[in-house]
This record gives sequence, structure tokens and C-alpha cells, in this order.
Amino acid sequence: GTGKTMIAAFDYKDAIKNSDKKLLFLAHRKEILQQSIGTFRNVLKDQNFGELWVDKESPKDFNHVFASVQTLNSRGNYFRFPKDYFDYIVIDESHHSAASSYLRILEYFEPEILLGLTATPERMDGANILEYFNNRIASEIRLGDAIDRKLLSPFNYFGVTDPVDLNHLKWKRGGYETSELENVYTKSNQRVQVIIDALEKYLADIGRFKALGFCVSINHANFMANSFNKAGIKSVALHSNSTPEERGQAKTRLQKGEINCIFTVDLFNEGVDIPDIDTVLFLRPTESLTVFIQQLGRGLRLSEGKDALTVLDFIGQAHKNYDFSFKLRALMGKTNRKISEEILDEFPNMPAGCHIKLEKIAQKYILNNIQSSIINKNNLKSMIANYNNVFTSELNLRNFIDNYGINKDQFYSKYKFYELVAETSLSDAYRVTHNIELRNSLRRFSSIDSKRLLKFSKRLLLEDVCIHDLNKQEKIMLGMFHYTLWGKEPEKNYIESLKLLKRNNSDIVKELLELIDYNLDKLKVIEIAYEDEEVPLDIYASYTTNQIMVAFEKTTEEKLFSHREGVLYIKEKNTDLFFITINKNENDYLPSTMYNDYAISSELFNWESQSTTSVESPTGQRYITDRSEGHKVLLFVREYKNKYGNAAPYIFLGNARYVSHKGSNPIQIIWKMDHPIPERIIRESRLKVVN
Repeated sequence: GTGKTMIAAFDYKDAIKNSDKKLLFLAHRKEILQQSIGTFRNVLKDQNFGELWVDKESPKDFNHVFASVQTLNSRGNYFRFPKDYFDYIVIDESHHSAASSYLRILEYFEPEILLGLTATPERMDGANILEYFNNRIASEIRLGDAIDRKLLSPFNYFGVTDPVDLNHLKWKRGGYETSELENVYTKSNQRVQVIIDALEKYLADIGRFKALGFCVSINHANFMANSFNKAGIKSVALHSNSTPEERGQAKTRLQKGEINCIFTVDLFNEGVDIPDIDTVLFLRPTESLTVFIQQLGRGLRLSEGKDALTVLDFIGQAHKNYDFSFKLRALMGKTNRKISEEILDEFPNMPAGCHIKLEKIAQKYILNNIQSSIINKNNLKSMIANYNNVFTSELNLRNFIDNYGINKDQFYSKYKFYELVAETSLSDAYRVTHNIELRNSLRRFSSIDSKRLLKFSKRLLLEDVCIHDLNKQEKIMLGMFHYTLWGKEPEKNYIESLKLLKRNNSDIVKELLELIDYNLDKLKVIEIAYEDEEVPLDIYASYTTNQIMVAFEKTTEEKLFSHREGVLYIKEKNTDLFFITINKNENDYLPSTMYNDYAISSELFNWESQSTTSVESPTGQRYITDRSEGHKVLLFVREYKNKYGNAAPYIFLGNARYVSHKGSNPIQIIWKMDHPIPERIIRESRLKVVN
């Protein structure tokens, strides 16, 4: 409705001022080609301009061809022409350009001008169509701008609570199974009544509306039309089995007000205009932003007497992989706020005259879905590709994580930000030589919340560090930094590995620096330095087992110390380290290691020794004797063993002092902590005890 084809026609008219140019206009539907040839004829004031090449129609001179992509691909028809035969090629609905049928044609022809037209340049799969157009947008107007300029109708969008639960349906290849959706939708008379009730609630006059209802299948469209007719709302179903005559008659009847609703599958997605439509019904979940905008656009055409389009989107409990947010972002336009904030604030940043209203339960479904959505590579690449169309801020790690509301640790469990940016073609090739060796580096670094270690790591990355300038504590932290990144012994030494990192892996270094700054800004705890100055650990900070082993010098520059048990005695420091997981499950622990460990209060902790440890044994006696001999017990505690599929770090709780014990093999001991136990550990412990 913003005049894309008109712009193409005027641009072509300008291009042929001095000499004629052979034109190829490419689309994938006959209706689009018919409308487009009419537009060109009107602009050029030549009602004989152009010829169709679609179905059984074929051009005679091939100078100005309006062809379907199917025809051009059939039997390799495009090979009939020299590569430079057409001077001016227009690709309508060019978001299809990344499809193989279009790619073959695009890669073959070499026109002077290649012009793409689309309402939806952002693809949900993250494919970048701009690369076929010299990465240049010649002109654009966004939905909100078009509405503000009165090129499109304003809209009132209502998210209506759908009684049908889709949470249990299968999810394959990025979407629901059509057959399963059809089955649940065509057996629910309750849902039909909810749809009719919504029309009565949100329309000013249910007897005079003109609607398009988008369905999941032909059977669903027929079911809806029959159900509406039984309810006294005159309706028809149109789909691929409908004849051209039936389609034309239905459009005419809707325009005249003889029927109220056309239910369809995808016939009206692209290039078909019925300006009189004042209501759009989304009766199925839409996984594609392109399809959503196209279907919405069928009702956004300006028409006399239409003040605004009414949009009814029926929102039920969705599969965890389904993404509600892309539709709402498309309706809002650019913003720097999280989608959840916009929802809770009732969408204050809408285009003029537009509103979004979510019913209470529908809003709950959407918020729960956003909070629990599964991060997958295609979604992330799409979010990166579309970032500058959604937000005004610079695309970097901090803005990407915060603006999309992404869980940082979940993201880094599988992905690296600048690697995805490179794969989305928004930057040069990913500049990392040791990608295999460093594949888990950012994941391990993501969990660091020690201010001391973060600041020292930043210094290592920004400065030329000489080993002789470091004190003992800093040398140990250098080792902690090394094993966090590489996860193995250095080939030569720590400093040489650091130089190798900075010399050959610039994108990893760039992301590490951004990640360090992000973690520093997000620190929530006030740490307390551990009393032993040679052990660079901070109470309440989180550490991996490898980092702890380096801190206590069990792991050195020459040898990585592998430790898997829940206890470790450091003889040189007369110190016992306890590695405690509050919530254990039978998949990760043997019955003999399902120890009953939990916080009793903010200062007392219940802990069980290994089942092989008796009270009489030297180890047991070391645990329960007085501390006067300088023996220390240090607790490292985590809620769960794994976090997003990877080993979770431990929170360092500091010194524990013996209070009492009972039993043997294992020994149950009550410890009193020098420093208060964090609330999160107490909360998990209470849940464990209750359960």
C-alpha cells in the first residue's frame, strides 16, 4: 500500500528518457504480474506496454517481460537469453530472493539495474537479501512512518485469549505441523464461539464489517466459513482449489457488503488489494514475519469510510519454540526498550492512531513465552540481521543482549556474538585463527563475576604484560585467565599464549573486552577478599573448578590438575575444599554420592562427608577437631550441577567452622560460616528440604 510498484514504474520511466531498456519484471503470482503491468502502463501512458509470461501466456518480442519465477525456471528458460540481455530487472516481493528458484535467476543475469521491492526485507531465517543488491537500500519507509504519513490506515490490534492449547503439538523445521493445527482447530466449536464473541466485543457493528480470516489449511478455511454461515455471518472460503471466477466473485461480494468475511489460507498474502477490508483475523500462529506483515497489509489499504483497521489475533498457549515477540516488534517500530517492558507498559510507543491491547490471559501467555523461549541459531541470526530495523542504538554485544532481553549465560552456552554477526554477513570474515581451541572460551568467561579477575583480565587484553612485572597473586590470576580461555596447558607459557590470542584472534579479544565490561556493569554482589593474600579468590564470587585449582596452585603452567570429587585436601595450606551441589539428581550422581547438603540458616550449613569417611579415620578426625592447629575448611556451593547444558560454577562462601556432628560413613556435620550465606543458596536449600 506504500506504492512500491509505482516507484519502480517511475524509476523505469526515468531510466528510458534517452533510450529504451529491456525490462524483466519478476514475481511469483499471476495476480501480482497483472497488477504490476497495469501500473507500468498507467505511469508510462502506454496501454500496450509489456507482455505477460505466465501460465499459457507468452511474449512475442521479449522486450518488456512480466514473468513468473516458475516460468523462467521451467526447462531453464532463462538460459535462452544472454546474461546481459535485460537492462532493467525488477524483483517484486524480493524477500524471496534468497530462495533457490530466485537465486538461479539472480546469479545468471547481469543487468545495468537490479531493483528489489518488498514490504519485509528482514527474513526470519537470518538470510541477508541485501547482498544481491550491493548491500544498499535505495529507499525505504517503515510501517509506522507510512501510517504517520497517511499512506496506510492506522490499526487497533487486539490480542484475544485463545482457548486452544498448542503447547503439546509437535515442532518440526521451525514450525507446527499443519495437520496437527488443522485437527485441533476444526474440532473446536468453543474456539469458533470465542472468535464470534471477539467480533461482537471489538467491532462497532458486527453486521457491517469486511474481513479476511487467515487459516492454517483448506479444511480449516471451509470449517470457519461454514461455522460463520451457521451463526448468521455470511462468509466464503477461498483457496488454491478455488477457480479464478470464484475468487473474483468473492472479492466483489465482499466489496458490495453481500458477505462479511473471506476465509483463506495464503491467497491474499501478497500483491492482492481489497482496500475495503476493515478487519483481519489471525486464526493460526504465524512463524514468518514476512507472512504476518503481508497478511496485516491486506487490511492497511486506505479506503473511504475506514477510520482504522481492526486486527484480532487469537493467542493461546504456544510451543516453547514459538516466538510471539517478532509480531509485536513489527507493529511498534524502532525502540530501545525490551519487548516485555513495552507489554507491561501497554505499548506507549505506537504510531499515531494505532493501539495494541492484549487480554489478560493472552498477555500472560506471551510474557511466559518470551521468558522461556529457546535461543536457536536461525532466530539469533535473524535478530542480528534485523537489529537496525528495530533499534536505534549501535549493534554491539551489550545492546544486543539487553535490547532483546536475551539471557547472557544461555546465549554463551552455544554461541559467540561476533561469529554470528559474521555469518549474518554484517561484518567481514570471523577473525579467529584458533576457533576450535577457543570454542568454549567465551562460555567459560561469561560466568565470571569476580571484579578482581575481570579487571585483571581486561588489563591483560589491553596492555603488553611482562611476567616479571607481576606479583605472585597476579601470576596466579594470569593462570586463571589462561585456563578459562584455553582449557589446557600452554604450548610454551602463559605469556606466549596471551600473545597468540591477541595476535591471531582479534574478534575473540573484541568480544572478551565487551563481555568483561558487560559483566562489570552487571555485578550485584559486594565481594570480600579471601584472607590468604596468595589465593586470589573473593567470597561471594563464582568460580569454575579449573579456576579454583589454579588459585590454590594445584594446576600450574606445566600441568592441568583434573579434579572431579566433592572434597580436596590442600596439604601445603592445611585446607579442605568442599565442592557442594545443593540439588542433585539421579542422572548425574550415584546413590552413594547423593549427599544431603543444604543451608540451615544464614550462618549454619549441613554437610555430609563422603560415604567412605568414618569418624575414626584421619580425614574424619581432621574435619571434627578444633581449628587451633590452623586447619581450614572452605565451602564452594552451587544450586545445580549444570547450567544450560554446561558445568555450573561454584559460589565461594569462605571459611566454615565446626559446630557438631553425628553418624559415620558418612559423617553429618553442622558448619558455622564466617560470612552470611547468600539468600539464593538459602532459598534453594529451603525448597530442597520442603521437597
